[in-house]
Amino acid sequence: MNQTQIFKATLTTYSTQIPSILDDFIKSYVNYSMTPDNAEAINVYNASKAHIQTIKSNVFTTTNNIQSGIDKLYTDIGVLDAEIVVEKEKNTQLQETIKKIEASGDGSAGLISDYTELYKIQYVTNISIVVGMFIIVGLLFSMFKKRQTPTI
Repeated sequence: MNQTQIFKATLTTYSTQIPSILDDFIKSYVNYSMTPDNAEAINVYNASKAHIQTIKSNVFTTTNNIQSGIDKLYTDIGVLDAEIVVEKEKNTQLQETIKKIEASGDGSAGLISDYTELYKIQYVTNISIVVGMFIIVGLLFSMFKKRQTPTI
């Protein structure tokens, strides 16, 4: 049985006892009021009064224990709340780290793709330069050949 169930059972017991105790107290009070000199009436009245005070002190003790349990729970909840805040901050930092790692993975793939494109462009440029050089050399040879033809 947990503490909550114990408190509930105790308070239920008191609440079922109180009506009969009050009935006994009322009867003893009436008897005591009608015959204040009767020792038996005084004893019954004092016993009923003591029983009510005992129940009252027990209920007070139980409610005090319940309140201290509630205060302890509030303290525990405060501690847990602080731990949750710390864990949320750690989670946020870890998520940022994961995003950076994923972005760097995509970044390296992007860099490889970019360098492949640059290589292709440079390759085409180099081939164009070589072809252009052959054309220019060919033109120069053809121009100088025509001038060197002997005239008779």
